[in-house]
Amino acid sequence: MPPTLPGSYHTRLAAAYVRGKLLNGNGQYLPDPVQPLAKKKFEELTQQEMSTLLEAGLHHGFKMHRFKQTVPVPLHEKMLGALNGIRPDNLLHLHAGHGLFLWRLLGEFPFLMTTVIEPEQRHAELMQTVQRGGVANLRSIFSAPFDLTSFHQQHFDVVAALQILDFAPDPEAVATELCRVARRFLFVSVAKGRNTHPQCRQQFDESSLRQLFDRNGVHHLKVESVDNHWLLVGRK
Repeated sequence: MPPTLPGSYHTRLAAAYVRGKLLNGNGQYLPDPVQPLAKKKFEELTQQEMSTLLEAGLHHGFKMHRFKQTVPVPLHEKMLGALNGIRPDNLLHLHAGHGLFLWRLLGEFPFLMTTVIEPEQRHAELMQTVQRGGVANLRSIFSAPFDLTSFHQQHFDVVAALQILDFAPDPEAVATELCRVARRFLFVSVAKGRNTHPQCRQQFDESSLRQLFDRNGVHHLKVESVDNHWLLVGRK
């Protein structure tokens, strides 16, 4: 097997994923030198040991492509830049999917308490494996993406909902819930222009997106065009 280039992966998160599989009994066939790395404290792993876990996962066919670094996404970079200025205490991320933004977020903020509401079980299990492997500040909940009833008012310092409203049966109700559980900031993105996804229920422009959150009591609003999306940043 050719040598792995750890820099092309989110190595820390990939290592946690392999550890999580080992700790769940799914990697008994990995070589003996790798097994002790599942028992060592995650925060004590060296960079070389993390790379060893990554290479073992690749060699044994784990789906490590999920943790490959990708070309920066302008929308994600814009949000990360804003979050660096906010320095949030905790964050709610609705529907992380394959983790494209989530992995960048956890890499940029390795200690940020992050809760993910994930409606697809396979994605929720992926994140739960990463959590079990050592990323203790990640919590993944398998649930409908619009159900926030288990969280109290102002539960999260920041709420991020990326292309959620496009698919919501009742955007007004979802926006109300997002505003209810957010303490300081909301990040909301929707597709710009016509969304051709077969499950898309709603179309937004800058004005309708702004009005939706203004009606829900968030009056400090900035809406800008980023790539093919509208990005709303609301401050309560």
